[in-house]
Amino acid sequence: MFEAFVGAARILGDPITWGIMFIGSAAGIAIGILPGLGAMTTVALLLPFVWRAPPQIGLILLLAISASAMISGCITGILLSVVGEESSVVSIIDGHPMTVKGEGARAIGAGLSSSLIGSLIAVGMAFVMIPVVRPLVMAFKSSELFLLGMLGISFIAVLIEGSVIKGVVSGGLGILIGLMGFHPLTGEDRFAFGSLFLYGGLNLAVVLIGLFGLSEMFDLVLKGQTSISKTEVARTRMKDVFKGTMDCIRRPGLLLRSAVIGYVVGVIPATGAMVAQWVAYGQARQTSKTPEQFGKGCVEGVIAPECSKSAVLAGALLTTLSLGIPGSAIMALFLGAFMMVGVTPGPMLILQNLDMVFLLLLGIAASSVISFVICYAAAGQLCKIVFAPADFLYPLILALILSASYATTGQMWDIVVVICAGLLGLFMERFGYSRPALCLGFVLGKLLEYYFLTAFKIGGPLFFLTPLSLCILAVMVALLLYPYSKNLRQRRRKA
Repeated sequence: MFEAFVGAARILGDPITWGIMFIGSAAGIAIGILPGLGAMTTVALLLPFVWRAPPQIGLILLLAISASAMISGCITGILLSVVGEESSVVSIIDGHPMTVKGEGARAIGAGLSSSLIGSLIAVGMAFVMIPVVRPLVMAFKSSELFLLGMLGISFIAVLIEGSVIKGVVSGGLGILIGLMGFHPLTGEDRFAFGSLFLYGGLNLAVVLIGLFGLSEMFDLVLKGQTSISKTEVARTRMKDVFKGTMDCIRRPGLLLRSAVIGYVVGVIPATGAMVAQWVAYGQARQTSKTPEQFGKGCVEGVIAPECSKSAVLAGALLTTLSLGIPGSAIMALFLGAFMMVGVTPGPMLILQNLDMVFLLLLGIAASSVISFVICYAAAGQLCKIVFAPADFLYPLILALILSASYATTGQMWDIVVVICAGLLGLFMERFGYSRPALCLGFVLGKLLEYYFLTAFKIGGPLFFLTPLSLCILAVMVALLLYPYSKNLRQRRRKA
């Protein structure tokens, strides 16, 4: 094992490898900042270019793009409330309110630092977990995966302050919207209304851009604000970015818990960064000394999701390499890339080609460091965009949103979808419903349906009567009952 690590470190130290990582990191940063693209789209476009490339070159390039897009994806959301990299949507909940209060630089510093720390912790955990990852992954069947998704939905209760019912309604609406299109097993269409455009369902990037970016712009216009931030330009100094880094250093427990959540969710097949962020955000609020500040600009609400999001990549990569099962959506593309360059994922890869596994994990860590340095150096200047006059900024954001929506699939109907999602987001914000909860339901809808049908077919109505399923079910029930028990305790104290 030590020899394999030394061999991987020798390849990683080659100047050509570092050049490839720098190119991939720079490209990934641009992809993470621009709305509507995302690492998954870029990896899909670059697959033909790794066909004849050496494995260490092609795979390192794709991993560098993915790692850097995850680190830089929070910048657009925090500053403009526009989703850059799709998995950065949770950071908007507290990141953008911090920008409005004049703490955008601090939020970006916290987001970038926690992303780097989460990535490094996850890579270290992957090294330790290589011998035991196979039995851990094999323990999760369809029933456990279904209940794990429901556990993510149950975190809606802790994301909504004051109304669990509105959170559940928002999540249910998201599931219904996510079920648009063909049934995964029967092929029947749902909620398509005879439209060919709706047969394939709604595009995730388009819905998120409208739900968070366009709705926020509508809200600012209706309020008559002259800029996104209400405070002076002086708050964009590098000193404020460093303050966000110190916020991370002062919370080692939160960082460790969030990184472990991200890594474990990444190891479980077919989950991904979105689920990890919601779970990490929920536990951050549950363990915080000031849970009432979440959603209003709390730095812990930026640290937890960003840390867990970056930790997912190492866990998902290890699952894909060791079992040949994609640990996340983007790893399904990596599975094709592995086969294209002559690397066959599976248990034999861990036994016969361990140096390749070490090389890819070290590549994630090195690419994360490169991306962090580039983004951190530019953070102070990037924050000044929130003080631009509204007459200049709003038309620019609107053009960016509409062009990104059209470029995602190349269909004009996506512009209609993004406008409708923007109006829906504005309505939900005004009447106290949860846009993040709807987003979570939309992401998990089809996965939940598929896992439920598969589990029901295999285990019947009592498919959940397994030890692991019952443990997940108990945690889910406890989460849903927690707000009511908390209110009951408060009433007794007052009495």
